Amino acid sequence: MSAFQPGWYELDFNATTRDVRCGYFKSATTLTAECLVQSSGHQTLLWLDSSGLNGNGRPSVWSPHFRRLTPAATTDWWNEPPGGATFRPLLPIAGPRATRAPTPREFCQRVGTAAANEGTLSCTREIHVGLFFDGTNNNMVRDMPTNSHSNIVALHNVHVNDRVEGFRYYMPGVGTKFPQIGENSESGGGKAFASGGEARIHWAMLQVFNALHRSVTDDDLLDEQEMLTLTTSAMHGLRTSWRLGDGKMIGIFGGLQNRLLKAIEGILPMDSQGNRHEGRQRHARSPFPGDF
Repeated sequence: MSAFQPGWYELDFNATTRDVRCGYFKSATTLTAECLVQSSGHQTLLWLDSSGLNGNGRPSVWSPHFRRLTPAATTDWWNEPPGGATFRPLLPIAGPRATRAPTPREFCQRVGTAAANEGTLSCTREIHVGLFFDGTNNNMVRDMPTNSHSNIVALHNVHVNDRVEGFRYYMPGVGTKFPQIGENSESGGGKAFASGGEARIHWAMLQVFNALHRSVTDDDLLDEQEMLTLTTSAMHGLRTSWRLGDGKMIGIFGGLQNRLLKAIEGILPMDSQGNRHEGRQRHARSPFPGDF
């Protein structure tokens, strides 16, 4: 058995998570710091005596069975809180995400996706798209003047809509006017049988393509006329009389996906001031999971 020496020791090992809890023994009966070393290599200081490693610490019994660890450099996270002794976490400020600086955690997450052989951060963007389907016979345009609108409208109105990282789209309830899909008057069929529901769902799905395209190019992929055709035409769009399979939907959405990827290929996202982000775009991805 080895004689006691001040320093860092492995206190215990979690076989499930493979995390190691370590402690700094100032003496054989005094512990002045603890840290957690995760299997990923990330090191988190759990606590440190206010006077440092040579402070009063807490009572603890050293065991010769504890494995002694090589001290880390004084600038390493091992002996300091994550980010260094002077680190102070930045909390996100209120306001559009596109106009604020990333927090250290967000910056580290971006760095974690960088390609080491390129020496640049990955050029990625997180986009939030809110699709708000109102209930039967509810309509924002009709109901808001009398304050009789639904909670769906209230949620829509507070959703971020900076048209860069936040987008919101509202679909009026079935049975009410929705000119964008050719419904220019209220209908009993919509209120009784939910007719027009399929077109509303398709219109919302198409807007996801528009959101991704606009976030990069500042323009929609599909104009209003093409949106109308795709949602109302049985011959050239997604409308169906009898559902005979998914072939038509797969073909249309597959074509739109290819158009989107081709349109944004090699184009860098813009910030809120209209400037392109530095770096090179790495991958363009489909707005929907799976392959068409």
